Amino acid sequence: MRTLVRLLLTLLTGAVTALAGTAAPAAASPPRRGTWARRT
Repeated sequence: MRTLVRLLLTLLTGAVTALAGTAAPAAASPPRRGTWARRT
């Protein structure tokens, strides 16, 4: 049970870091900021 929770946490943190890595440059670049605001 504990190993399952650890695996889920590892997957979750990996997904969060991947999302942050893709979202950070898009939000930083001026031309894509308008489309980003429209999406959310």
